[in-house]
Amino acid sequence: MISSSLQVKQEMQHFLLRLSPFLGLFVLLSFLWLLYWSWCWGWWGRDNLFLQYLFQCRCPSISEQARFPAPAQVLVSACTGETSKKSQLSDLVKAGYIGSYYVFNNWVLERRPNRETNQFDYNLVNVIGNQQISLKRTTPSGDFEIDQETLTLLDSAQKVYLVQESQVAVALARSFESAQQGNIILEGAPSRQNEISSILKRNNIPYDLSSSHGPVSFNHLFTYIFGIYLTANLQRIVDGSEIGSRFLPVGWASDDRGVLLEGSNSLYLYGGGFQVVIPTGPVVPQPILLLRVPNEYLPPPVRQQVEGQMQQEQSVRTLGNISVWVSLALVLVLVGQMILRRFRYAV
Repeated sequence: MISSSLQVKQEMQHFLLRLSPFLGLFVLLSFLWLLYWSWCWGWWGRDNLFLQYLFQCRCPSISEQARFPAPAQVLVSACTGETSKKSQLSDLVKAGYIGSYYVFNNWVLERRPNRETNQFDYNLVNVIGNQQISLKRTTPSGDFEIDQETLTLLDSAQKVYLVQESQVAVALARSFESAQQGNIILEGAPSRQNEISSILKRNNIPYDLSSSHGPVSFNHLFTYIFGIYLTANLQRIVDGSEIGSRFLPVGWASDDRGVLLEGSNSLYLYGGGFQVVIPTGPVVPQPILLLRVPNEYLPPPVRQQVEGQMQQEQSVRTLGNISVWVSLALVLVLVGQMILRRFRYAV
């Protein structure tokens, strides 16, 4: 009996001895798996472009959400084709609200898409008193010229504000809050950058830059500057700095659930960013995100829907984290076995 037991032990030792050359390789492969799997679930290197380029479309699709902070919801995956991504973003914007822009104090320039004219309709709105002022729209001609009537209104305006984000100028008449005429908006062509500022400078029209706060939601409560803020006092209620500067706000989602963020299409692997002129490597695709408004600022039906979505995301994130912990435990066991075997042989 003892002899049989000793024989089994010797055979097991011989088997482990034959296996030992492969144990180190197995440990190495397990460690590489741990690095890959933990990256997929957002444990490290979230903003590393090289890792994004190599692995983000090779990780499970459900893990993409885990690589972004909780306030950011992945609406369209980075791995979606660019044509489909643009189409889906267009549908999201149409279903929501593109947004208004601060002009000065509590006045914002409300910008609504007009589906019939395929242009924007503008109103100047006071977000505190809900006062609204209509603006007469005028556009330059093809050679960057404006008519004499518009030039006269600009010359006589009490104040002219240039809204850089949307390339328009707002000219306010004296006593503009009660004036029925004289308040105009000079709108440039989207394809001609800096058109409006060039026209104002050419005609010696003094102007101020509007407050650069980004788009304001339909109910005038929130705006985006690396986060979401209360319009009334600019208190930040969502910190979006973790997402980084590679995303730009393009409008508000339906029900004012949050800001739609589009990933830059000029984000290259080897440096660069929004101002890149010469490509510096393959483009690293980015998702379309929703920077969420806190639940306390949402209507009850929308709040319930968002809470359910966040609970589902948290469940997936928890399962992913558990799988990473299991992988880590496996690697530690294998490393411990390898160290123990070498210690035994040394003795």
